[in-house]
Amino acid sequence: MFTYALLQERAAVMLRYHSDHDALSNCLNRRTFNEAVQQLAGDRSSARGCVFLLIDIDHFKAINDRHGHLAGDRIITLVAAELGRQLDADMPLFRYGGEEFAVLLADHAPDAAHAVAERLREAVAKADFQGVPVTISIGLAAWRRGEGSITAALDRADRALYDAKRAGRDRVVAHAPTS
Repeated sequence: MFTYALLQERAAVMLRYHSDHDALSNCLNRRTFNEAVQQLAGDRSSARGCVFLLIDIDHFKAINDRHGHLAGDRIITLVAAELGRQLDADMPLFRYGGEEFAVLLADHAPDAAHAVAERLREAVAKADFQGVPVTISIGLAAWRRGEGSITAALDRADRALYDAKRAGRDRVVAHAPTS
C-alpha cells in the first residue's frame, strides 16, 4: 500500500511538471505564464508590480532554412539553457511561443530589469551554439499596480520587441507607459 501511494504521489508530481513546462525548452509554458500574469494582477497578490521581458531569437527562420528544423529546435533548447543560467532563481523563464521567451520580474525596478535584459542579450551573443551565430532582441515594459492594466504593459513589451527588431536586432528596447 505504501509503495502504491508513493508511486501515485510521484506520478502526480510528474504530471504537474509536464503540464507546466514546455517539452522542447524545459521552460515554463505559455499557460503557466498566463496564470502567473493573472495571479500578479489579482487582488490577493502582494506584488506592487512587475517588468515583462519578451525575448525573440533573431533571424530564426534563416537558422531553420540554413541548418534545418532539428537544428532550429536545438538552438531553442540551447538558448533556453543559456537564458536560464543567467537568471536568478526568482526570475521565471517561460517559452512564450515559437522562438519567443518571456521573463516576468516581479517587484523589479525598470532600470534593474533593463540590466537583466542586457545581461541576457550579451550572454546569448557570446555563447557558442554549435557554430551557429545567435542573437536575441528583447522588449521591456513595466507595470505598477494602480497604473493601467497588466495586459497593456504586456502589449507595450510586445511593441518594444518589434521596435528592437526594426532597429536592427540584437538589442533591448523599453517602452514606458503612455499618459
